[in-house]
Amino acid sequence: FDELHDLAESSNVTIANILLAAWALVLRSYTNSSDVCYGYLTSGRNVPIDNMESAVGAFINMLVARIELKPATSLLEIVEKVQSDFVDSMPHQHCSLAQFQHDLGLSGKSLFNTAVSIQRRSNAEEPASDDSGIEFEQLDGHDPSEFAITVNIDATRDDEGVRFTYWSDAVTDGEAKNVSALMAKILVQALSNAKQTIAELGVVVKDKPAQPTAPRLNLPKPRPSILRSSSSISSGSTSPPRT
Repeated sequence: FDELHDLAESSNVTIANILLAAWALVLRSYTNSSDVCYGYLTSGRNVPIDNMESAVGAFINMLVARIELKPATSLLEIVEKVQSDFVDSMPHQHCSLAQFQHDLGLSGKSLFNTAVSIQRRSNAEEPASDDSGIEFEQLDGHDPSEFAITVNIDATRDDEGVRFTYWSDAVTDGEAKNVSALMAKILVQALSNAKQTIAELGVVVKDKPAQPTAPRLNLPKPRPSILRSSSSISSGSTSPPRT
């Protein structure tokens, strides 16, 4: 991920926004639409309150990212747009998506079926040593999602990674690997030439894996079979692992 960090620093953007833009391009490729959207989790802690980062409690909220991907737009412009939209969304980070759906008469209807979660751990989050004699050990965790695919991005420096979780009755293991490979390919192209247009990118990735049939990538049924996880892009490489 060092090359992605270099690109982010030279372009005055963040690596997280590069990955978000790459996911938007993946959706464009699979949906054949230049207007895509996905949900993304916000921490809800970007507020002018002292010590908010160490406050106890859940403040997360789901927001919607909608991106128009015109063929003449460059990859870097897409990243910059993603970043500016994120900044513009901060005043609305506590708005209730469920309430909007209710007010619009869209309760129970899906607006999107993929979501992105970004985590960036700081040194302050590292456990501090003390003499209390009390230690906490994490034994296990379960993080279910209502979306067909969730992209979990760890943007922590020197510990970066992208992990996909997906419902097995909505996405097959092979399809998840194809999605991962396409995202990796887009990132490689961004590193090669961030100023290339989406149209030029489309020529390079035109041989993408076959798209799933229509019933795929729909929201899973209320009783899904298995929530699977695939760690596909990790530190040290922008390519998917060998399988």
